[in-house]
Amino acid sequence: MKPEDWLKQEILIKSEFDLKKFQDFDPTGLMTRQAVRSGQPIPHSVVHAPFMIRKGEKAVISSKNGGIVISDNVEAVDAGSAGDVIRVKNLKAGR
Repeated sequence: MKPEDWLKQEILIKSEFDLKKFQDFDPTGLMTRQAVRSGQPIPHSVVHAPFMIRKGEKAVISSKNGGIVISDNVEAVDAGSAGDVIRVKNLKAGR
């Protein structure tokens, strides 16, 4: 598998050995950070949640305080999954 490949149930193989660090870990639906060879165990450090936004993609951010809502158009400087904090560039200001 190449980095950023999706892990699907049909490609996962149950191994004969059962290590405690792999117990109760189901990587289905996650993405790989690096290449994984067929038959190689998949530890937590090799996978991440799918990206919700990728570097260079445009988005709208907003902040609400009481009855005031401020929003602006930005470009993602980093990729990120749900719950991640990423850097963004303000498209109007260019920084």
